[in-house]
Parts: sequence; structure tokens; C-alpha cells
Amino acid sequence: MVKIADFGLAKIFRLAGFSGKTRTGSVGGSPGFISRQQLVNFKYSKPEVDLWSATAVLYFLITGTTPRKCGNEKNPFNAVLKHNPVPIRKVDPCVPEGLASVIDRALDDSSSLFYKNAADLKRDIANCI
Repeated sequence: MVKIADFGLAKIFRLAGFSGKTRTGSVGGSPGFISRQQLVNFKYSKPEVDLWSATAVLYFLITGTTPRKCGNEKNPFNAVLKHNPVPIRKVDPCVPEGLASVIDRALDDSSSLFYKNAADLKRDIANCI
């Protein structure tokens, strides 16, 4: 059984004694595993950004690459804003269509994120395998 233990971004400020305020201009996350919503509005990120990141990890485990191609961007965070995730079957055509559909839907961050809770994402992945 594989478990992902920590994305390094958990925020339970009241219990930790912190203010809950994020410095202006600060960003939490790695460019290859961060959604646009988290980059643009880190201070007010909701749990769905973690689902996006978890799906990005799944994408990486399947393909060996991150969902977004940074190309020659000097600032890799610009790639997050400029480029959509590459559909997984363009990287690995062997990924089953149903699973690819769930992954691509979960990684579509052009507007609001599709999956709002882990149970829905888990159910849809389970229905594909």
C-alpha cells in the first residue's frame, strides 16, 4: 500500500499558533505540481488544490513527467499561468481512456477545479480500474 504523507502545505494555523496570514508574494508548492488557483490565490487555497496536486503526482507516477511543460520559461511559475496541462494520453497513449479522462478532468485548471473532495476523485478513479 502506497501512501503520500505530506505535500508540505498544510495550514492549521490556529492549532499551530500562527496568524494564518501569508506574506505578500509568497508561494507554496513546486511549479510542476501546483494548480493555477494555488499560484494566483495561495493565501485562500481550498482543499481542491491538494486534489489537483495529488492528481499531478499520479500523472507523474504514470508518465515520469509533470503535467505541465515548463519549456524555456525563465520563471517556471510563468508556465503554470501560460500553459495547460498536457493531456495524459499525449504523453502515454497506453493509459486507459477512462482513467485518462478522470486525470485530465482533475488537472483542468482553466477555471474552477472540478474535484472538490477526495471521495469523488477516488470514486471516479476506482470506476476506471
